Amino acid sequence: MTVPFNQFCSVMAQFVGAEIIPKAVKGGFAQAAMGFLVGNRTPETLKPIFEQPMMKQMGIVTEAGDVDIDLLYNMCKAGFKAEDTYTVDLPYPLGRLKLDASDLDKIYQSLGGQDAQVSV
Repeated sequence: MTVPFNQFCSVMAQFVGAEIIPKAVKGGFAQAAMGFLVGNRTPETLKPIFEQPMMKQMGIVTEAGDVDIDLLYNMCKAGFKAEDTYTVDLPYPLGRLKLDASDLDKIYQSLGGQDAQVSV
């Protein structure tokens, strides 16, 4: 299944705002400010990654610029074992963020993926 790049960015921004920022940032104002910044910068942050020729060669990005979420999900999921976490160092004062396979499932389902089993 493919989704337009802008829809992909919108879902990613929503996920970051709902799942990541509350874990990484303490305080309501800081969360709101970070959510606003992330939401407005998501397309410009992701675009250089998705414009890489390799993304089209692998089939993740179609000729029309849409994102094949099934292929992307399956490739990412293959890199995770159930107990694995991926740690991302965020800029000060945010600290570290840990993502796991359930985060991939949540994003995939939010994008309309049918086979993801979301565990909360």
